[in-house]
Parts: sequence; structure tokens; C-alpha cells
Amino acid sequence: MSEAKKEISFRNRVLAGVMSGLVVAVIVSIVTSIIPQGWHTVGTWISAAWKWLGGSASLPMWTLALLGLLALVVLVGVAIFACVLLLGAKKIAKPSEIDFKGLKWRWRWRQGDLDNIATFCPVCDMQIHPTYYPRGLPPQTIYFCDRCNQEKLKVEGKPTDLTDVFTREIQRQQRRQRQGVLGSEAKSLPEPAPVPGELNETLFEGIRWRWRFLGNEMVEIDTYCPHCDFHVQPYQENPYCPTIYDCPSCRAHLKVHLGTQADLRDRFVRLVQRETRNLRRL
Repeated sequence: MSEAKKEISFRNRVLAGVMSGLVVAVIVSIVTSIIPQGWHTVGTWISAAWKWLGGSASLPMWTLALLGLLALVVLVGVAIFACVLLLGAKKIAKPSEIDFKGLKWRWRWRQGDLDNIATFCPVCDMQIHPTYYPRGLPPQTIYFCDRCNQEKLKVEGKPTDLTDVFTREIQRQQRRQRQGVLGSEAKSLPEPAPVPGELNETLFEGIRWRWRFLGNEMVEIDTYCPHCDFHVQPYQENPYCPTIYDCPSCRAHLKVHLGTQADLRDRFVRLVQRETRNLRRL
């Protein structure tokens, strides 16, 4: 910990102590000013309550049996609730794993998204923390196993770049698994009519587009590779260069658009809106 952080931590502890003392002083002043004889009266009340709780009383046996039954029901309910929580926690805590790019990847599902993504050595199962070298030409990320003392993977770019590719690959597999075509080519299905709230898709300019309708507006518009269904992110070096759509999974060259991503997206939105209006006229 740096000296600045130590100084801030010490200052926070001092301030917390001072504030606690002030709060106690305020409570004491309120008690002594409102209640006659202050803390002496409070102590008398506490002593009387303790004597009352420690006293004895005569009750019918059915009352004691009813109290015992209620206590048993409460204990059983608490035990069942604790078991449900433990089983649910174990079910959620179970991580998913897959081999990708020569590494073992593990993650957890949280509300449909990948969370806690980590990489491990495929040989010894040691967790690997990638090292980024920004001064290389090009910049590189190296995945080195400290236990095997061996480099497992070297890729161009930042660690987040490979994590993003891995995330989109898992999402692609999830979509194809739901469609029942995992491990095989996608079947040629007729394009469904747009239904509000459901996922719609179509081919436009050699790219697969997916979106949802929210009222009359299109939301969650994304582009995918028509060959392998991988999520494709367009690339434009600067505003004066064309926008390139390349698939990093199957390395297919999909589209070179002489303009920005927003231009092509706007054309697509207007085309879908026109087709939607035509469908409503039928």
C-alpha cells in the first residue's frame, strides 16, 4: 500500500472515531434531558423487565403444547429455507468451462451473461493471468503458465480483445444450440414476419442482421457472420476510411462499406421499416 493510501486510511479511522464519539454524546444528552433522572431511570426499567422475564407463571398445558408446536414449525421452516439456499448457491456456483485457442476457459452465467471469465493452463489447470506488452509491434498479449514454466498462447492486441472474441463465440454456440444446429451448418429457414419483442433476423448486404421491435422502433441491432453466425464488429480506421466487416472466426471478408457504420445501419433500418409497412398492408 502506498504512503498516500495509508495516510487516507488513517485519516478515515480518526474521523470515524470522532464521529462515533459525537453520536454517543448526542444520545447521552437527549436521554438525560428527556427522561427524568436520565440513565438511572433507564437502568430501573431494564432491571424491572429482566425480573419480569425471569418470573414464573401458571399456564394450561395446551398453551405450552401450542407454543412448542409453533416453535417446531418455525425451526423446520428455517431448516428447509436454509437447505434451499444452499442448494441454489451450489447450483449457481458451478462454473462452466470449455477449451478455446489452446486454453481452458471457465466462467459463470449471471442473468444470461458471462461473468467471472478466467483462463487456465490445459495441462496443469493453473490459472493464467495474461501479460500485455503494449510496446511491441504490434502490441501483444502472452499467456504464460507459471507452474509449467511455458508460454501457452501469444495473440495480438489486449487481453480484453481475446476475452471479447471468446464471449461472442460462446454466445454464438448458445444461439446455434437453441436452434438445434450446433456442430452443423445452419438450415435454410424461411424468414419469419417481424413480431414485437421477438428476435428477428435477415440478410442485408451480405451480412446477417438481428434486432428486436420495441413498439415501432428497432432495438438491439447487431451484425453476424452469415457463414458461422459469429458476432461481427465493424472496423473503421478513421472517418475518411471505409467501414470493414470481417469475421474473426472463419476469417470471411463480408463487406467494405464506403461510409460509416451509422450510414449502413440507417439504410438497413429504413429498409426493414418499409418491409414492415408492406406486411401490415397485406
